[in-house]
Amino acid sequence: MFTLPARAASRRTRQWLAGLWTLALIAGQFGVAVPTAHAEATAIQRGAYTEYAVPNGPRNLAVEAPGVVWFTASDVDPNGVVGEGVVGAIVRVSPPGDPVVRYRVDYFGMGRGSEPYDLDVRGGAVWFTLRGAGQIGRIDIATRDVQVYPIPTPASRPTGIGIAADGQVWFAENTGALGKFDPASGVFTRYAFPAGLFNAPYVEQLRVQNARNIWFTLPESNAVGNFNPITGQFFVVPTGEQAPTGLALDDAGRPWVTARGSGAVGRYAPGTVSQWAWFSASAPDSAPTGITTFNTPEGREVWFAESNLAAVGRLVTTGFRLDRRETLPLAIGEPGRPWGVVVDGEQHIWIADMERNVIYETVVPIPRYFPVIGKSSVS
Repeated sequence: MFTLPARAASRRTRQWLAGLWTLALIAGQFGVAVPTAHAEATAIQRGAYTEYAVPNGPRNLAVEAPGVVWFTASDVDPNGVVGEGVVGAIVRVSPPGDPVVRYRVDYFGMGRGSEPYDLDVRGGAVWFTLRGAGQIGRIDIATRDVQVYPIPTPASRPTGIGIAADGQVWFAENTGALGKFDPASGVFTRYAFPAGLFNAPYVEQLRVQNARNIWFTLPESNAVGNFNPITGQFFVVPTGEQAPTGLALDDAGRPWVTARGSGAVGRYAPGTVSQWAWFSASAPDSAPTGITTFNTPEGREVWFAESNLAAVGRLVTTGFRLDRRETLPLAIGEPGRPWGVVVDGEQHIWIADMERNVIYETVVPIPRYFPVIGKSSVS
């Protein structure tokens, strides 16, 4: 293990980790996906954020425990060519309150062109999709053993994934269907979308509410879909806002989505005319993506990435009322492309930045000097 100085430049940290990652890829070419690299580094404190450098651009995140966050990442060159894919974990090793935050990074090489995309953590395992390889995979958290399972559907290009309480693995096939995998039997089941229900079959994210409700976003259809595995019925909820992308469920099971194409965040509001309560993001072109939501004494917190602004947005709502909106730059004066956003059990917010190769950590509440502007609408 090596440790960088506490105030080492983030560029140096990323270059150092990238060197370890290159060596790991050489080792990883001779077998199935196994733990291929372990590195220890020192995080950078920048204002309200702690920055954890990783060598590839992290896309989506999932929380194992406070201070332990898993991520997916693919290496894409300037020409758009997809390189090596990785599923990894950052593990904070410093004790609480230590001013110098040290962390360990574990990497699992998935192969060139595999495109690790989304992931979920439940029952002592990390499940993930490999969009480029047409596979789903599982990492045993205790043993770090890795298994991958080819999806029977040709060119399935899976994206969103979620694990049900009974251990069934649900994922989006992007061939006009959802898929289910039973880990006990090893059997895949395909649930095709009814003809004409959605304008386009592409699914971005998927969340499992309970045994009767699988929710998923369809950005090219401007809709959110729902599937009831018990009845086999699909239904569609048009969003009226462009390109719903990110998806989170609140403690009442209500979907919250980001509308990437119109710069808005929406809460499902069945029984209203539009079926949605919409809150503006910073700007129509802010391109909100990943989203998470949770309750605090101040109200419902909603955090989301604003990809075009290199920022994270924060809403505080009470019912349909917007109480507060803040836009929080991640690295002032530097480019960035945040995507995934999650919250851990200590209400620490984690944000993945695909362009800066960084995962940020911040806390709630943060200083109250950010602008409070915005709108909300419901009908």
